[in-house]
Amino acid sequence: MITGSEENGHDDSKSLPQWADCDFFCIHDYARTGASTCGWRGRLQDARHVENGKLICPRCGCVTLLRIPLDRADRSRAQNV
Repeated sequence: MITGSEENGHDDSKSLPQWADCDFFCIHDYARTGASTCGWRGRLQDARHVENGKLICPRCGCVTLLRIPLDRADRSRAQNV
């Protein structure tokens, strides 16, 4: 997926942790329906918490964080399938 920042020649995914080190990722405008995409990924402690227990993306401020499953497929098995 090409994000708006990559289209402009600036890829700030390099400043983000590796996917394997992340617990959450932001899907704000993932379908590219008009607003700028976010694409943040990181750890639980990096996300902002609000009173009602929801998590807010530290980059865009939206409640659009999804948890990355803890039981990720074994990479070696996934490559051999």
